[in-house]
Amino acid sequence: MKASLILGNDNWAVKDSSLLGYTITDEDNFEPEAFDVTRASTKTRVNREGLIESVANNVASIDFLDDTEGVLLTEPQSTNLITYSEDFSNGWTKQSGIVPTYNTTETLSPDGTYNATKLIGISTSGIFKASLSVSGIVSRSVYLKSVSGTTTAIFKDPNNSSAGTANLNITNEWKRFELIGDNGTSSQGLFIDDITSDGLYIWGAQVEALPYATSYIPTNGSTVTRVKDIVNNAGDVNTFNSEEGVLFVEMALGKSKNSRMVLKDISNINNRIAIIYVANQTAILFEYFANGIKTYNTTVTVDVSNYNKYAFKWKLNDFSVYLNSILQDSQFSGNVAAANSFDNLDFSDRNGNNHFLIGKTKQLKVFKTALSDAELTALTS
Repeated sequence: MKASLILGNDNWAVKDSSLLGYTITDEDNFEPEAFDVTRASTKTRVNREGLIESVANNVASIDFLDDTEGVLLTEPQSTNLITYSEDFSNGWTKQSGIVPTYNTTETLSPDGTYNATKLIGISTSGIFKASLSVSGIVSRSVYLKSVSGTTTAIFKDPNNSSAGTANLNITNEWKRFELIGDNGTSSQGLFIDDITSDGLYIWGAQVEALPYATSYIPTNGSTVTRVKDIVNNAGDVNTFNSEEGVLFVEMALGKSKNSRMVLKDISNINNRIAIIYVANQTAILFEYFANGIKTYNTTVTVDVSNYNKYAFKWKLNDFSVYLNSILQDSQFSGNVAAANSFDNLDFSDRNGNNHFLIGKTKQLKVFKTALSDAELTALTS
């Protein structure tokens, strides 16, 4: 029997029989067979040592960038339009006065190898990649580090200033800088300008046709596409209890409206529980359907870009939603689905085809019994 997924290091439980799952606190002990992750491409994550590394196709990305215990990172499809993201000797224009040192051994790059480029400038020149064929809002990102102390540079688009500029303060720790905007043309790029004689290191350049930066996509001679993460099939009818229970999640969502998580009946989508991101970083919708009838729904206003703890309880004539230890809504009426109706937990919509959850998940738990108000308060504290 497959068990429901648990992320995080929280051992709190009301009853041993009510809580099933795996705990993911160490990527070496992660068991991907606990659920299905569909992604027909590699992707990168930040490992426990703080280094960027690749994970194989169809393997969950447990990322440690924001959390020492790791989070499940799910992302949409994206393409790095820069064909040489680490090799700045190929396809990059260095203006007069820029002195490059490729594959410098003075510092390790963010992936732990000696493949960064050192650039010494004259405060009026820089390095750029121009004329990428893309229009609309794009996300430009690059890793920079000073040679010593603190230095400055300007981040902008090389084709047109309409995308905006950013004045950068660069320290001797690697940092990913981002510039998001539309230059108003169908030709865009990435430009680090006004590099000083103090110098800087550069690595991991990325331009993608999204209004936010996703995880780093390495390239070496061509554009590279990382496909979306699909997480589903966590459990079966023995794992979940459609008649009563609690779906608990601690997560921070990205900027894609209609991200969702659904506990459902694969053979009959009219039986389902859903947690849905419904507006631009401001609201979450909770809904329960039994035989095609919406027996419960409520919307909670919250900044979804922050980590929040959500608990959704269902039971015959007893529904409630808790957010960060506070009761948001309750309803003492409404039917539930028949026994053994739920057999699948998806990070997607009810059909599993689109509206995939985009964000980071610290904890995900499914309880087979409805918890008390005191227990729900403690769970979401």
